Amino acid sequence: MKYLFSLTLLVITFSVSLAQAPGLEDNSEAQPRVLHPGTISNDLPQWNNYFNRKLSIGIFTILVDGKSRIIYYPYVNEQFLEGELFPFDDQFNYSDPWMNMDGDYMLMQANIGMNGKPSEQYHICESKNIDGEWTQPQPIKSIYGQKGNVGSPSLANNGNLYFNALNNGNGYDIFVLEKGKNKAVPLPNQINSRYLEGDFYIDADEKFIVFSSVDRNDSQGNSDLYIAFNEDGEWTNAVALCEGINTPAEEFSPYISLDRRSLVFTSNRNQGRGFIPTYNHYIIEIDLDTIRRTFSDE
Repeated sequence: MKYLFSLTLLVITFSVSLAQAPGLEDNSEAQPRVLHPGTISNDLPQWNNYFNRKLSIGIFTILVDGKSRIIYYPYVNEQFLEGELFPFDDQFNYSDPWMNMDGDYMLMQANIGMNGKPSEQYHICESKNIDGEWTQPQPIKSIYGQKGNVGSPSLANNGNLYFNALNNGNGYDIFVLEKGKNKAVPLPNQINSRYLEGDFYIDADEKFIVFSSVDRNDSQGNSDLYIAFNEDGEWTNAVALCEGINTPAEEFSPYISLDRRSLVFTSNRNQGRGFIPTYNHYIIEIDLDTIRRTFSDE
């Protein structure tokens, strides 16, 4: 299989020129485009976005027979092939996958209890690829005791674990468990709010975070995407991405390409009239350096 050297090569060739900083101002010349329509974008009950260039796959969550499962689409000859479910025990629900660069370790949220039986709550679970076979996901003991559902896990290069969890009376927020520590702490108020903070993409070097949040005052109507930067250890105030990215529909599950030039996200902006919600995946070129400079000028 061909390696995915950048998400731009993986999904689409861009011809638009970005004259403004997307995410801060409306730029009508740069609008998100459906990501590989007919394959990974096919009006499905499918969400999340993650890509692994070593295995040359795109990884998502899909609803199958009333249960959420993790699905991967092989990328061959510049196109995605038919998706295949990870061979995990189908009595559980799995979602929000994250995979390391080597393609042999995966985190996710799943309703698996420490006793190996279905749990009423979701926990962060891990799976390893051993001799080409993925192990059945198991809860991570060190963070098993969090209240409520715990999910959207992601590891930074330094070993810090980021995830989403219930934060007492503040609803669901984004937390970080620093490597070597035994207690996770919520990210500061520049990111977390009294509203729901959902899934997110944390830069591997922790330089920025893109996350979803629901019903904020500057919301376009539902779940929207926001961005904040880490400047010398201090997070900037999060701002909403621009119209066109955010709409009155739901936008969530952000992913930034390895070259940091493309944003992929999930949206139901083309939702049909069916009972089961359907989503597609979208991609747009962004300029993080320009956005960062805008923060610095404020």
